[in-house]
Amino acid sequence: MGGEVYGDLLFLVNFSMDFLCGYLSARLLHRRIVPWRFCFAAALGGVYAVAALFLPRSGGGALVRDLGVCLLMCVLFFGARGVPLRFFTAACGVFVGVSMAMGGMMTALFQLLNRLLPTLPERAGEEDGPSVWLFAVLAGASALAGLWGGRLLRRSAARRFARLTVSVEGRSVEVQALLDSGNLCRDPISGKAVIFLAPARMRLLVGEGDPRADALARRFRLVPVETVGGRRLQRAYLPDRVTLRDAEGAREIDALIAPAETLAGAGVYEAIVPTEAGER
Repeated sequence: MGGEVYGDLLFLVNFSMDFLCGYLSARLLHRRIVPWRFCFAAALGGVYAVAALFLPRSGGGALVRDLGVCLLMCVLFFGARGVPLRFFTAACGVFVGVSMAMGGMMTALFQLLNRLLPTLPERAGEEDGPSVWLFAVLAGASALAGLWGGRLLRRSAARRFARLTVSVEGRSVEVQALLDSGNLCRDPISGKAVIFLAPARMRLLVGEGDPRADALARRFRLVPVETVGGRRLQRAYLPDRVTLRDAEGAREIDALIAPAETLAGAGVYEAIVPTEAGER
C-alpha cells in the first residue's frame, strides 16, 4: 500500500519531538542548554527522518544508522569538554527513555485520531494515511506537552537552586548551587557541613590545593565521604566566608568546601549545598 508523505511536515514533527526530548532530558539532568547545539541536534534528527524514507530499512545497517544518529544527537545535546564518560552515558540513557515515553504518547494519539478519521465525510474512500492537519495536531500536541513538562521542571528547579558566593584569602567565586538533602557529608571534628564545588572553581580559590602551603595549612581538613565506590577521605578547606542567596534572601553559612569531580561537566549548577545548611 502506497501513500503520500509530506517531507516538510515530517521534518517539522521530528524536529519538534527531538528538540523537546532533548530539552526535557537536559532539565531532568540539570544540564546547561545551549540553544544552537539543541537546534542543530534536532535538525539532524529531522533531516534523518526524511532521508530514512529513501534508505533501506531491513538488515543490521538500518539499526547501525539509527544508533549512530542517536549517538551524534546526544553528543550535540550533552557533549562538552570535561564531561566524564559515565555521565554522558547516563545522559544518553535518559534521552532515549524520554524519547520512548514521548514517542509512545504520540503513537497512542496518532492511532486514536486515525481511527476517528474514517468517520469524517471528507475522508470517505481515502486510504492514503494521515492528512496534513493530523500531522499539525501531532506537532502541536508535542509542543504543548514539552512546554507543560518544562514549566513543571522549572518550578521544581526554582525551589532547589540558589546563588552561592565563597571567599578564600581575598579570592571569591559566585556559582549556581543545588540544595541537596542527599549531601550528608560533615567534618567529624567540628560538625561543619561540607559544600562540594566544581574542581575549576576550587582551583580559583585555593590553587592546586597543596595543604603544605602556608596560606592553606590552617584551612586544610580531611573529611570522610561515602560514595558508590566506598568510603574514603576527602580533602576540604575552611573558607573565609560563604553566602547563600535565594528567594528568602541572603545568609551566611558556616561550612567547609571540597572539590567534586562529578561537577566537572556542563551542568547548570557548580556547587552542592546540604539542604540543612542552606536553611535559615
